[in-house]
Amino acid sequence: MNLSVDALLVEQRATRAGYGPAELRLYGDTIQAEPNAVIGLYKEMPLDGFLANQARFGIGNYALVDMTPQRCRIVTAPGYCGGYIHTGPKGSIAATTLSPILRALQGDIRMDSFGLGFFLNYASRHSYNQLPFRTVFDKIFRLPPASVVEFEEGKFTRYSSYIMKGRELGPAASFEAAMNEVSSAIAAYCKRRGIKPAIMFSGGVDSLSIYLSMRQKLGAANIQAITVDHNRANGPDRAFAVADKLGIKVDHVADKYSNSPKTNAILAEMMRKDIIFSRGPSVALLEKNLSGTLILHGQNMDAISKINMVVLQANLERGYLSVDRVREARTDAEKILQYEYFIGNLQFTPQYLNDVEFQQQTLSFFSRLHSGTIPDPDPGRRGILRGMISAQAPNLLGKPDYPVDQIENLDIEVDTFKNFVGIKDLDPALAIHLIRYYTYAHIGNKRLATLPTPDGSRQLLVASSGPIVTYFVGKPIELSRTLRPKKETYAYVQKLAGMSYSKMTTQSRENFNLRKLDKFAGDGLLMGNMERLDPKNSMVIPRIVDEPTRAYVEYMYRDVYQTARPDDPNVSLLSQSRARQLLNLEQLLVGALEGAMPGHQEQLAVIAA
Repeated sequence: MNLSVDALLVEQRATRAGYGPAELRLYGDTIQAEPNAVIGLYKEMPLDGFLANQARFGIGNYALVDMTPQRCRIVTAPGYCGGYIHTGPKGSIAATTLSPILRALQGDIRMDSFGLGFFLNYASRHSYNQLPFRTVFDKIFRLPPASVVEFEEGKFTRYSSYIMKGRELGPAASFEAAMNEVSSAIAAYCKRRGIKPAIMFSGGVDSLSIYLSMRQKLGAANIQAITVDHNRANGPDRAFAVADKLGIKVDHVADKYSNSPKTNAILAEMMRKDIIFSRGPSVALLEKNLSGTLILHGQNMDAISKINMVVLQANLERGYLSVDRVREARTDAEKILQYEYFIGNLQFTPQYLNDVEFQQQTLSFFSRLHSGTIPDPDPGRRGILRGMISAQAPNLLGKPDYPVDQIENLDIEVDTFKNFVGIKDLDPALAIHLIRYYTYAHIGNKRLATLPTPDGSRQLLVASSGPIVTYFVGKPIELSRTLRPKKETYAYVQKLAGMSYSKMTTQSRENFNLRKLDKFAGDGLLMGNMERLDPKNSMVIPRIVDEPTRAYVEYMYRDVYQTARPDDPNVSLLSQSRARQLLNLEQLLVGALEGAMPGHQEQLAVIAA
């Protein structure tokens, strides 16, 4: 039986008397084959063989649930958006969204002090400030992609990753081969369903690679390219520059959605189901009718292909310190930037990761390169893992303003990660790639692909497909990658387009307005619900057991209650973003508890800007 991925809900009581009949279900969309074919493979193959097959060939956002009278097993795909698990005295429950688990807990809901502090802390570059395993709610853990989870008598018996099994079958021969596998499968899926896929087209090399690959398989008339006002690097300026060179028809969605009452009403409802991404280009699609199609994203290609190495927009396919780039640099500052980012990329190479003395001596330098970070007090193997979880950089931690011990709690995440991947003597280079997949890439997918748009369309992060993940994760990182971290992607685009990417990006139209905070327009979603952010009305604060954390969060509520208002002189995007995070948590609790509160029909108010 094939069901929507966000409908996944599995409960198992702590006594065998509570077990139901055997049942096998698939939730979500299997792109590489029909659902029955995937279920057939599961029935026919040994489990390890099935897992290797899924890691190598699985494409799509789906999970398989196998319930028997003895145990419950969940196998999530490499591109699964991620979900949640709770296990307690009454049994276990797993779901794609938070709301059913919170409804099951009711009066037992408590906040996790570290998860909450980490979530609300200022996010360092390339971090979403969400942990790979713990969540903001106590005793609710993540159900990650490419994982196997088993319960028996309501207790965990297995919680493990299987993504590295895909390499046992041999990864794709090249990035081009991996892209061809994925785009061929997506094209066949769209033909079977009779849909015309859309592509979030920023004009960046990742979205362009997806567009060109899909155009090769389906033809330009059978795909849609959409660009959304966002910023100069990811929006119409670059999208139209590239599109005009290649004859691509692009649908421009103007920035009208930020304060649209209809969009805010949709976001309000989504907040009742899960922690969502309530800003960004994809929000523009909430009011657009795409007729229930598949929306393809280039998001996560960076995280999968180059971990957290940086490519300067001034360089693109040209390597750091290359003759033409050094010659073109007009100022000393431009030249220094070439050196800084090249050296910064060295952090992700085996040469750096295996030399603890070098890590110790250069820690302060690398911390200055990554704004918003501080050095780990004990660089080395554990420091590398702590840094990747905290700030997505080895041995560097986010600057905590929360009152919970960061090192102690990150060590818990590190130990969980090591048990989860199950690889003895885990090589640091492989470890950072796996952490990047299970943190940044996972959370990026979670934010975009968990819930459908109102017209039934679903977003698919192409980079999270099995062929691409197994090609890059575990692939040796050569020193030359620090100079050209995405050389394969640029070469692929040049081959399909017939010209270098840097030639495509020359601006062809007048500048589009960049998105800016309008202090007078404000935030319609927040302004209709500011009273929810008054500490006296919070449903979150009473569920924080740790007193220092409660005081910290209460202070944050007081701050955003004032500074997120458009008429406050200190209003900022940071304060409004934090206010939206807190409002999301409040709305989750309202949705979970209203059934236990007779007559409680409170809804989020939404007003126009």
